[in-house]
Parts: sequence; C-alpha cells; structure tokens
Amino acid sequence: GIECKDLTQPNGQCSDGDDISVLKFRFVGGTCSQSSNTQRDVFSCSDVGDGPPVQGNSTIFCVSPGGEELFSDTIEVGSVFVMKNAATAGSLPGTVTCEISSPETGDLSQTFTFNPSGSIDLILKDTFGSIVLESCADTIGQVLDCFTNLTYTYTFVNVGTNDMEVTVAERTRADETRDLLPLVADVSLSPGESTQATESEMVDLCVDKSYATVVKAESDPPSGIPCFDEDLYEFSTEVTCRVDVDIECLSEDG
Repeated sequence: GIECKDLTQPNGQCSDGDDISVLKFRFVGGTCSQSSNTQRDVFSCSDVGDGPPVQGNSTIFCVSPGGEELFSDTIEVGSVFVMKNAATAGSLPGTVTCEISSPETGDLSQTFTFNPSGSIDLILKDTFGSIVLESCADTIGQVLDCFTNLTYTYTFVNVGTNDMEVTVAERTRADETRDLLPLVADVSLSPGESTQATESEMVDLCVDKSYATVVKAESDPPSGIPCFDEDLYEFSTEVTCRVDVDIECLSEDG
C-alpha cells in the first residue's frame, strides 16, 4: 500500500475520450453563486427566491433535451444520487437540465443546465448550482472518484523484561475516541512479543484536510507499576488549485 503521508489528489478529469455513462452527485442545497466549474459556454443557473434550502428535502428532476429522464426523486441535503440514461443504458447526453423544487408545494427553487457527457471539462468536485460531482464512470466501465480506504495498524510491543497484559488501547481522531482493546489480537505478551489492532477509514482526497491520530496504551505486569505510552500520526490531503481565465475584447466603434 501507499504510506498515508504520500497520498496525492487523483486526476479528476472524468473523461479521456470515452463517453460518460454514470455520474454520482451530492446534493448540498444552496444558491447558484456557489457554482464552480469550467463549463462557461454551456453552464447556466438561476435561483427562484432564496434557492434550494441547505437543510431538509428537495425534489430533483433532471432531463435531456429529448425528454429522457435522467434522475427524479426527493432526497435530503447531503445525500448522494446517481444520474444515468436508464432508457438506453448508454452515454449521457451533451446537455442536461435539472430543476430543484419543494416536495411539499412543488414550488421551483433552482434550474440549471450543464454538459454531463465528458465532451468538455467535467472534473470531480465541480459544482453545478446545488449539486457537487463525486464520481463518474465511462461506457467502458472505468470509475473515477476521490475516495480511498485507509487502514490504520496499531502495534503494541513488550520492550520490557517482564510479561505484560495490554489493559488500555484507545485512539483519538477528530475529537472521537475509540476503544481498540476488542481489536487487539493478543493482550498477553511475553518480553519481545508484539500484537496489533487494525481499523479502516474512508477519506476524500479531493478535499483539503488534516488528519491526526493519537493512540494510547497501558499495560500491567504480573506485579509492580503499570506502564504507559502514546504515539501521534499526522498527515494531510492537499488539493491543487484550478484557475479559469477569460478575455473579452470589444471595439468602441460598434
């Protein structure tokens, strides 16, 4: 595996020439002003009133120019949904229009149009109105996303000269403390012996974030004073910047 400190952001470009067949989005609510993408000539977005709420449920309806329904359901803010062309089980069209509305009243809160086909820039974490692109798959089955599953391995070694029993093993990460003792393979260790506990965590490599894990251990000998130790492991995920520049030139003579 790769050392967590050596993890890098994946190439987020969703298509390298093959048509896109499936897109997974996270609904975050909010107005068109939070949109972030480089589909300048295609993307458009308009809010009605305050736009989609950032809490609770909204109804999302996405359709192609030809009338193919690509997604239609009521979901909660923070939920993930999949856009695909169920009618043809093929590539997504060059233009999709989505409407966000209230499930109670049917009142429209936002409308936006973008290109999901991969024929122009479509990059993980692109934001179109109130939805954020989380993953994509092309027609030959290649899947791209920002997530990776990490495995933390905690090793406890008896470096003393007496037998010992591990009585406390806990880790703290992001203000959450977990008891690792049920995961320890063998709590009774002779001098020189070691034991381990492992756990997994999913992280998003496309988000700037720091991760710090503190593990604490306590062991008891057959007689005498217990011994203690702790260790800290830190790493961070860093996202490369993206910039989009445009030039416009007009003649004053008309």
